[in-house]
Amino acid sequence: MANQEIWRLFWAKTDRDHPASTWTRPLWAHLLDVAHTAQLLWDTFLPESLKGRIAKDLGLSTDEAGHLLSLWIGFHDIGKAIPTFQALHAPSKELLEGVGLQFEGFAGRKHHGHASIGILADWSAQRGGAAFFEHVAAWVGAHHGRLCPDEQWREDADNPSIFGDGGWVAQRRALLSVVKDVWCAHYAFEAPPRPPRKRPAW
Repeated sequence: MANQEIWRLFWAKTDRDHPASTWTRPLWAHLLDVAHTAQLLWDTFLPESLKGRIAKDLGLSTDEAGHLLSLWIGFHDIGKAIPTFQALHAPSKELLEGVGLQFEGFAGRKHHGHASIGILADWSAQRGGAAFFEHVAAWVGAHHGRLCPDEQWREDADNPSIFGDGGWVAQRRALLSVVKDVWCAHYAFEAPPRPPRKRPAW
């Protein structure tokens, strides 16, 4: 496997009734599944008034706003791409160790939703993202109803003992970029020209 494609081995779901099973739902597929589900909800169930308000706040068309937010909702589980989570499935851990990712020396189980916040904030910052996307990251990272104070995820994000070394960082960034590219090949949108300065009520 090419080094840049190790992210293909990250898992999101396993067979809970058979923990030793090698079956997994890959993380990349799960992120896209959820993004498509969010897009369906946007297209079918959100009130037009709310969609219009969100689009206006972002300076995008209604379609573009839906495509953008659905992608970010899809990113919700990127926090599963950390050593302490991937180690929960022994067959996957063995595969990842076999291609060079390190599992030793990582401590402190971090809830994957909270891990998603720091990872997404970092990824957005690397791409020149606006501060608004930190709010979006915090929003999608709370998808299990567990809120995370800003100071907590910021502290965690600087701690490699939780998020892994450079190999893990590179694979997460590659995974996010691939998912974004695949999404944008079907659902085009532009970066918001005027993202909100404050956290929007919606």
